[in-house]
Parts: sequence; C-alpha cells; structure tokens
Amino acid sequence: MSINTELNEMLSKNKGVNIHTEGKKIISSMTDGERSVLRSKCHTLHFVKLLKLDSKRADRMVAGQETRVSYKAVGVVLYSDEDIVVPDIPGHYNKDTGIPAEEVKSRKIKAGEHFYLTYYEFMFLMFKPEYAGYCTRDDDPYGVYFSPKMPKFLSNEAKLPTPTINFSKAGSPKEMMDAIDEYLPEVKRWVIKEEYREKFGSYLPNITPQRKQNDSDVMPTSTNATIGLAETLRKKYNYDYNY
Repeated sequence: MSINTELNEMLSKNKGVNIHTEGKKIISSMTDGERSVLRSKCHTLHFVKLLKLDSKRADRMVAGQETRVSYKAVGVVLYSDEDIVVPDIPGHYNKDTGIPAEEVKSRKIKAGEHFYLTYYEFMFLMFKPEYAGYCTRDDDPYGVYFSPKMPKFLSNEAKLPTPTINFSKAGSPKEMMDAIDEYLPEVKRWVIKEEYREKFGSYLPNITPQRKQNDSDVMPTSTNATIGLAETLRKKYNYDYNY
C-alpha cells in the first residue's frame, strides 16, 4: 500500500493523523546537520502585524457584561533581515477548496522589506525547516508561532487545516491589526482597499452589503506539529516546500 493510499484511508476512516507524533518521528530520524537547521533563522524573520477585515466584525458579551469586539484576521505582515523567497498562492484558495500543488509558487523579498502573506502562505513559509513554526516578536526569536486547527481536516470536513498565528508569551497578535477593507458611504458598500485587491480581492465580492459592525534537543510542540503537518500535506497533495 502506498503512503498516499494509507494516509487517505486513515483520514476517510476518521482515524486521524497525529501531527505531533509524525513531527517527532521525522525529527528523530534527522542527522545532526538536518536538526541544526530547524528554527535556525527564526531570529531573522520578524512579525509586524496582522491584517483584518473590518467588515467581518463580531461583538460578543464577556464577563461583567462587557462587549468584546473581534475581527476576522486574513493575513500577516512580516520582514526579514535577509533576502528570502516566500510562498505565492492565489488568495481565493481556502480550507474548503484546498490548494492544488501547482498553484504553490514563490516570490523574492528583499531584506528589510515589509511584505504581507495570506494565512495559508504563512503556513507554507512556516513549513520551511529554518523557521519550523516560529518567527520573531520584538527580541524573542520564538515569540510568534504557527498553530493549525485540525479537527475538520482530520474528519474530512475540510481539505486543509485552518492556520492560526499566536504569541508565545503575553498578549495576542489580534491587538496589532490593520484593515484591508474600507466602507464607502457613497455606495454604502465594503470593498477591499486598492493595495490589497490583487491578493485579497476574493475575500469580499466587488460589491458587498454593509455588515453589522529556549533551545534543547527536545523540540517544542509547535515545531513538532509544524513539521508533522508539512509532511502530512506533502504526502496527501504532493506539495514541494523548496521555493
């Protein structure tokens, strides 16, 4: 039985794939040289802020009858101390459509240049061993980590897991967000801002009604999960992470 067949059978039978176990297994089989690459360039990749949709606002009551407002995060702004190559994936792909392997392309980014990625592009960047799930927040090279929401993917309700971006310590990335959309009162519609339209244009129709407003030999959970997920998706969809 091929690896692809075995993996697809596990998913179809809802047995699931333990990406943490898969990641540990892959890491334990690495040579010392391969292991030395893991997270070796986290300190060169810096988190700046998230990108959000102001039109996707949710108000909810929390303790003490306080109203908490949240927005849908759709992208992330980063910069690198070195010239790098990052994933370039059309923005209309999502957990329900999946991402065809041939659509995973790349683009070059100059050192110091601020650039933005969709959440799925960020996920693919985190699959590269030199980051292995982490990038820098302020002076902490492991201050931001990638974490996937797996249940719907493992139960075959979605073709891909849902990426999330989190801080390793206090605070939330959602405290640092810029909107990629704006409300145009003259037409009473939300639209994607011009500078984001090429990548995020599919996130809103052209005309949208206004809506209610520390290093060791033991790798951390996020690195194990990232390496495991990267291998799981590579086997399932034949992804190539050598951008």
